[in-house]
Amino acid sequence: MHDHEALAVIDEGARRGVGALRSIREHLGWSIDALAEKSGFDPVLLAACEDHEGVAAPAPCFKEALADALGVPHEVLFSLKFRAAA
Repeated sequence: MHDHEALAVIDEGARRGVGALRSIREHLGWSIDALAEKSGFDPVLLAACEDHEGVAAPAPCFKEALADALGVPHEVLFSLKFRAAA
């Protein structure tokens, strides 16, 4: 997914009160279990990340693995500064 498409999806999610990670996942039509399978992370951990997005940041290696699984640059997926500039 290109940066501009990801930003549009994230902005639409923000208008619905949904975080970036969940917005992209839902846009792709993936369940948390599907993202867990593609990223190699536990679905409970992913659900917690979505529920607490913006409160606690995942470790850099976790960010990169999630962004890679979703096909979105991690700078777009996890950077509030980058999203605010768009």
